Amino acid sequence: MAEANLTHPAARDASDTNPWLGRSLALAACICITCLVVLSWSPRDSIARTGAPGPFEHVVAYWGTGLVAAFAAPRLQQRWLAGGLVALAGVLELGQLWIPGRTSQVIDFAGSSLGAILGIACAAMAPSMGTDRTETGAQVRRGIGVGLIFLGVALTPIWIAFLLWFGLSLLARMLG
Repeated sequence: MAEANLTHPAARDASDTNPWLGRSLALAACICITCLVVLSWSPRDSIARTGAPGPFEHVVAYWGTGLVAAFAAPRLQQRWLAGGLVALAGVLELGQLWIPGRTSQVIDFAGSSLGAILGIACAAMAPSMGTDRTETGAQVRRGIGVGLIFLGVALTPIWIAFLLWFGLSLLARMLG
């Protein structure tokens, strides 16, 4: 029985014709994953919190990472990408058992896993993903994909500002 191809043909075509885009997405995915590791394994006192519930923070962080990673690795089947991010969430959550002031919680792992899967699913709904038999379905998918891309672009400066603020506050704590 033939296995379904779950790669993202639009992203594959874009990265083949525009290597700069492919490299930028790969760099963004690496930065997202690095941020997850650093934020997950930093002592509680050195982390600035958003004030949102922890599981919500996990969903949002992993949603963005899953979305960027799905576009960055279009040739990787989505189930492998999802499995990798869920495994990363598990390792990071268990690693918090040895971090001062941190706790490992199943609800945080569930939020992380849900966010990763939702991010990858959103990338799957982006324009030109797969084939659809109806024009209406294609239009809906295109609209959702474009909306999610605009949301990601709108949130990128906020994410970068947060990372800069977090890095500077951590540096200030270490020096002062």
